[in-house]
Amino acid sequence: MRLRRLFVTSNGHFCIGPSKTQVGDIVSVIVGCNLPIVIRPSGSCFKVVGEAYVHNYMAGEVLKDHPIGTSRWVDISLS
Repeated sequence: MRLRRLFVTSNGHFCIGPSKTQVGDIVSVIVGCNLPIVIRPSGSCFKVVGEAYVHNYMAGEVLKDHPIGTSRWVDISLS
């Protein structure tokens, strides 16, 4: 797994993501993407760090825990 890192989110989800992943990065499910994305706050926008594997969230399971329209879904700008 060159250039990959195992990490655990603050909610306890086991993930594999880019080796550049840092504390404070956010694992996000972006509508239309096939994989969760690690993003990093950058001013009023976010920078894409890379794609991630999130255990139990790879086949739409995130929608069971966080249905569309709840406060967990927000619009963001990527840079």
